[in-house]
Amino acid sequence: MTEQIERPAKVVGHEWPSKDALPEMLAKPGLFVKGEYAWGYADRFGAFVATVGAGTDEMHKTMNQYASHENPRYRMLALYALAKSWPDDKETVAQLHRAADDAKEDVRWVAIRTLTRHFARDPQTQSILRQHALNDSDNLVRSVSLTSLQYSYGSNAQNLVALRDRAINDSQDDIRKSAIDLLAKYYEDDPATLELLLRVSREDSNDEVRVYAKELSEMAMGNQRQMDSQGTG
Repeated sequence: MTEQIERPAKVVGHEWPSKDALPEMLAKPGLFVKGEYAWGYADRFGAFVATVGAGTDEMHKTMNQYASHENPRYRMLALYALAKSWPDDKETVAQLHRAADDAKEDVRWVAIRTLTRHFARDPQTQSILRQHALNDSDNLVRSVSLTSLQYSYGSNAQNLVALRDRAINDSQDDIRKSAIDLLAKYYEDDPATLELLLRVSREDSNDEVRVYAKELSEMAMGNQRQMDSQGTG
């Protein structure tokens, strides 16, 4: 799709032939019924819409129809297109908020990614990410929400609470491992971090997570000894 559509669209842009007919073409029923559409296609589809169709009312209407479509593939495809092409329209962020609570995990995943990329400064985005990091039923949605919290908003008390919770309580091994990694990198100076790492190294149900927590705790203790020696030197 990148070679056949996205790159030519960037070259031709708003001069794309028959671009006025594009909303009608995309509105045809059953266009995206068959096949699997990974999240990467949502990015590319959104980039294509932004390059060729942004600024037209008909395309905007079609993308809003996609966002509320009964087929989750349509809902997923709409999100990046709306954020890229109509970021200042109030309905865009409203659609993303609704998509973050979609019954389909792929739609929630794309919504979280799109909110993080395009609406990190929206007053509700951080709380939405935290809610999904703690409570979403899907492993991938919890994972992207948790990492996005730290990388988008930095170290703060609320993110620290979320990371500690996931390091101990998440059912997914990779998420617990990611949580202790982020704690060791960004909250090493917090005295409770070493205590948590030692606890995980003893009690986690997964061998790999326990070993990694042990490595992180040893690194943290080594860094602390080095700092102590410099302070007394």
